[in-house]
Amino acid sequence: MKLERLCGNPLRNAFVVFLLCALLSGDGSVVVGNDPAQKWEELRKKFDAASEEIRVELEKNRSALGEKYVGALQKLEEDLRDKGDLENLLAVRKERELFVESGTLGSDDISDLSRLRAIYMESRAPIDTSEKEKTARLLDAYLKQLEILQEDLTRAGDIDTAILAKKEADRVRQSMDKGAPPAVSSPAADSTVLAKFDPVPSMQHAPVEGNIFKQDTWPPKIALPPANYRIEGTRSVEGMKGREIQVLPGSIFRGADEKARWIVGNSTLSAREAQFNGFIFRGDLGTRFYFEKCLFKDMYLGKGGGWFGGRFMSRWQFRECRIEGSFVEHWNSRHFGLQMVDCHVERVKFPSIEYEKEDEPSEVAGQDWAMVRNTHFRKCVIPVSVLSLLDHCSFEDCRFIGDPQPLVFASAITRTVFLKDCKWEVKALPDKFVVERKALSELP
Repeated sequence: MKLERLCGNPLRNAFVVFLLCALLSGDGSVVVGNDPAQKWEELRKKFDAASEEIRVELEKNRSALGEKYVGALQKLEEDLRDKGDLENLLAVRKERELFVESGTLGSDDISDLSRLRAIYMESRAPIDTSEKEKTARLLDAYLKQLEILQEDLTRAGDIDTAILAKKEADRVRQSMDKGAPPAVSSPAADSTVLAKFDPVPSMQHAPVEGNIFKQDTWPPKIALPPANYRIEGTRSVEGMKGREIQVLPGSIFRGADEKARWIVGNSTLSAREAQFNGFIFRGDLGTRFYFEKCLFKDMYLGKGGGWFGGRFMSRWQFRECRIEGSFVEHWNSRHFGLQMVDCHVERVKFPSIEYEKEDEPSEVAGQDWAMVRNTHFRKCVIPVSVLSLLDHCSFEDCRFIGDPQPLVFASAITRTVFLKDCKWEVKALPDKFVVERKALSELP
């Protein structure tokens, strides 16, 4: 019984090496153009891309190794069952359940079990070492480029962007001293903000075998293993009490064409470190989605299905996600519930919020499922109704506009925003809605 050693995807490794070499070159070759501000944006994009490639590659390796370990434990259980050794079988089962639930190893002293643990730890060590080495090289290269860029920005007279580059360099130095990944560009939300967010549900379900999207019925509790999934036509998952869908790290979901739709019935779906690209994603009444460190490109999200009732019928939470190109096609105050924190949103034209007659804008903006915090927006179009949900967020090259119908706020609310190169096309804010506008360089 043996656990195979793992190696990364050669193409993925080549891409990471290319970005590392570009960053390490120190001559600005990683970015294009002569505008220092443009170089700042390109440098951040290249660093984010390289970081993401390293993370995805190694998480896939860890996940694959974990699956092999679980498989080896299951095989050992079968051997012990055939021998009639119930006591040791229960100890191995305990080890397997502990690992599936928490990813940690047990301590029962059984020779075959101890041997499997040793093989697992031996196979895991080079994965962890590779992550530390690649991350350290990338951070060192990134820091060198930031220092050069800071000087170029200062010479060019772009002091605000130079300050941002300096803050980023300081964060990188601190993370290198602590041996941890760098913090996100915008400050992470504090515990007071996060306390208002719905906790991410814990799921440890068995991965399904085969192409689940070709199956007519899904188990009530299911994990989708890392794979490239293709959404063709309309794929509906029937809602049922207690249904849970877990999307494991490394999964990629793509739409086959413009007709691709995935509609999830009354369910809870949790996804971490997954990608969603080019299709319509809907949740019916009672569905809750939780996304951590996921990437969304050209996606339309929101309420779907034929069941209606109550407030925030379909609820979506995003933590440390990146959203590009589109987000929600229609935003109804009753249909769509949103929690977003520490995210990056780019090139999204937000629709105005359509308020139901029983909903009042300031009251909606005070709800926990109508809350966006500590998120960075770039090249986005943001109506006042959407702005009322955003606080302590930053904006680059964005455009703020009024809503088709003037809003009336019954209670006073204040939002603090940090701006750089934005266009304010709002003729007049509604009474009782105050927006404190500050320069992006003032962001703590």
